[in-house]
Amino acid sequence: MKVVTLTSEKLAPEVARLLRVECIKLRYHPFPDGEGKYILRRNLKNEKICYIESFYPDQFGSVLRTCFVIDLLKQRRASHITAVTPYIAFQRQDKPSIYESRSAEVVLDILSKSEINKLLTVDPHSEIVLKKYPFYGGGLDPSPCMIDYLKERDFDCQLIVATDDNPNVEKKMTSIAAALDLPFKMLHNHRDTSGKVHFDESRIKTDAKSAIIVDDIVAGGTTIKPAAGILRNSGIEDIRAVVTHVLASKETKHELEEAGIIELIGTDTVESESSEISVAPLIADYLRAN
Repeated sequence: MKVVTLTSEKLAPEVARLLRVECIKLRYHPFPDGEGKYILRRNLKNEKICYIESFYPDQFGSVLRTCFVIDLLKQRRASHITAVTPYIAFQRQDKPSIYESRSAEVVLDILSKSEINKLLTVDPHSEIVLKKYPFYGGGLDPSPCMIDYLKERDFDCQLIVATDDNPNVEKKMTSIAAALDLPFKMLHNHRDTSGKVHFDESRIKTDAKSAIIVDDIVAGGTTIKPAAGILRNSGIEDIRAVVTHVLASKETKHELEEAGIIELIGTDTVESESSEISVAPLIADYLRAN
């Protein structure tokens, strides 16, 4: 097996290190008009390839680049291609109305035409559309990596909180709370017709003075900011957030700080200064077993 990537500086090399295999960085040659091509001069005959690339930033471009790269890997005679997309975009658009584009399905239809053998991701927001495709290998649960990190940091945390009724988020919350022997609380919310998030409570009954909010994605902070407000209203002063996919801009991160979140901790599914937790062991274990 070989690990191949186009842009990953942390995750792909670490997966390769854990598997004790080579990590190949593809070359990109741009043209003056904005087009470009991808170059790989290696012969991959009979090789199993793990291609690691998240669909962020530039979600639209990432899909097209992945198709170009998979075609190149097939040209170089790879025998089996597993596309590991740690963050797969558009899956929040899993229930479009008749007036909206079927973005999640269109993306997966495009990937299916690239003839990848398997698609693997981490903590997808929804698997409603993903599970319709036979090449989908599943979404890895980052909870074990989060638990190891939190045990090592040894925060003085007294409560684990989740802000979404999404089953994956609830699973993370309960498994982390159980591993750390802490109570947990689900903050129930709903969106109005404008998309604004409303919570069912303005405060919770707790004696806790510190808490960790667990979530799958933070982008604009429209859920996590009011959740922090509820915790502050309840007397909790020390608030951290542990999130799988940190898509937040610098401006949003500043707004989170102003909302009372003293630290935003993410994984390396999206590589940034917030990527303190690596999911490389999860991916490496899966590839060894499959």
